[in-house]
Amino acid sequence: TLARFIDRRFYEITKLQKPDNDFIRSVQTCRLYLRKWGVRFEADTGRPYYLGHERDDVVKHRQEFIKYSVEHEKNFYAVTNDTNPK
Repeated sequence: TLARFIDRRFYEITKLQKPDNDFIRSVQTCRLYLRKWGVRFEADTGRPYYLGHERDDVVKHRQEFIKYSVEHEKNFYAVTNDTNPK
């Protein structure tokens, strides 16, 4: 999950010793670290397609990703600016 990835990367980058198995980062703190690591939060620009989006391998990967996402939907969080993750 994203929380595990961020938690693992945080301790790898900072070289701090993790005290226990709990996640110690809030959503806001995770967003700050994501920005520090180069992630950008932007409004949808209305450009849904990228160069090569019709290639067979890209279409196949996209279909596999969607299938996986639907099958594992209960394991994901929906994060917005005005509600807690669900």
